[in-house]
Amino acid sequence: MKKVITIHINGLLFHMEEDGFNVMRESLFRQGKQGDKATEALLAERFSALINSAKQVITLADVQNVLGQLGFRSNFDTSQANSYNTHEPKRLYRKTSDKVIGGVCSGLGEYWDIDQTLLRILFVVAFFGFGAGLLFYILLWIIIPEKKLF
Repeated sequence: MKKVITIHINGLLFHMEEDGFNVMRESLFRQGKQGDKATEALLAERFSALINSAKQVITLADVQNVLGQLGFRSNFDTSQANSYNTHEPKRLYRKTSDKVIGGVCSGLGEYWDIDQTLLRILFVVAFFGFGAGLLFYILLWIIIPEKKLF
């Protein structure tokens, strides 16, 4: 059983699963479209087409489908969208499950949400270009704690 919330989009009332709402809100925020009237009207139109006498609630799958049709990036998982409900701060760890040497680049890539290969290339360039890349990597390896998997 999922929690259902009631929201207003473009003056229309919708019942939506909470995780679907969080995904929609995160997508709009990432694209810079929160508060955009044209986007709100498109969402309301698409969601209205999904509602009928047999179906009264907009599901997470419906939200992802509509956002995909409108060209919104929705390749993040729902645990990120549900992070509004948990007040756990984002932490930096070495990611040892996806490591080449010590997991520093994997952990930094996950923390900053960028490709870890790019970070590895930057460390190699810093090593050969400036000579400090290896020292900096080793320092981060010592300082950043390892992520413990339970």
